[in-house]
Amino acid sequence: DTATVAANGWPWIQPESGTWSAITNEQPVAVSVMPLNATGNRQTFTATYRDPNGFGNLRHVQLLVNSALDWMNSCFVLYDRTQDAYAILSDNGGNWSWLGPLPTDSRENSQCRLYRQYSSVTGAGNDLVVQYDVELKQSYSGTKNINAQAIDWDLLWSPWLQAGTFGVTGAPFTLTPET
Repeated sequence: DTATVAANGWPWIQPESGTWSAITNEQPVAVSVMPLNATGNRQTFTATYRDPNGFGNLRHVQLLVNSALDWMNSCFVLYDRTQDAYAILSDNGGNWSWLGPLPTDSRENSQCRLYRQYSSVTGAGNDLVVQYDVELKQSYSGTKNINAQAIDWDLLWSPWLQAGTFGVTGAPFTLTPET
């Protein structure tokens, strides 16, 4: 750089010659959720989210388990990087209930319970891998779609990824021998 004095007397630095480009924020993406086709009531889902600007650019990531792409009366959970915390959405979609840091912490709505026990987060490069320990309630039986989405710091939202299905079992039954 070369320092010179501008006509107004202020110092002015001549930038080096070359090509300059602005950094653009690219849209994040939900990459995958495993297992693809789960059954039972309790499952630890492993979701991978990617941001071309690095995993640190992700603000929060979401997992929605429901028969439709609708958060009302669903199992809708998220991980928020700003708070390093998990939350579950209330039945009416109006409030988030946040998990504490203890392994025994859990929160629930009428469709599911989110546990801290097997939930974890790791980030490297462009990928954020989030594990959600979720138990769907027996009253929420049937096959549900597993959807994932990522949101970055500039509030760019990824498209929803329908990653698979979760076959929720109904109420347990007992066999009674014939007499």
